[in-house]
Amino acid sequence: MDSESKMVHYLEDKYGEKFVVEHKKEGSVLFPEMYGKDKIYAYPEGKPELIFEAGESSSKEKQYYDDYIPAIWGDELTKSLQGSLKESLPRRAFIKSMLTLQEVNIIWK
Repeated sequence: MDSESKMVHYLEDKYGEKFVVEHKKEGSVLFPEMYGKDKIYAYPEGKPELIFEAGESSSKEKQYYDDYIPAIWGDELTKSLQGSLKESLPRRAFIKSMLTLQEVNIIWK
C-alpha cells in the first residue's frame, strides 16, 4: 500500500467517512525530518469546500497528522461571518476563513 492510500485509510478510519485526494506532494526521501514527508490535500466526498492537508508525521509519537477539524471550523466561521462581512467588504470580495492550530488534542468516541 502506498503512502497516499495509507493516509486515506487513516482518515477514513478516524472520521468514518470517505475522502477524495485532490493533490499529493511527495516528501524528501533523503532528509524527511528536515524537508518533510509525503502529504496529501483531501476533502470529504461531496464537500470540496472542506479541503485540508494530511500527511506523514515527523514525530515519533504519531504516524499521521491532519487538519480536518480546523477545516470544518474554518468553514463554519466563514458561514457565520459571511453576512456581516458582505456589508463591510466590496461587492465582489471572496470570503473564506482558514484556521491554523499548533496542536489539537481531541478524543473521538
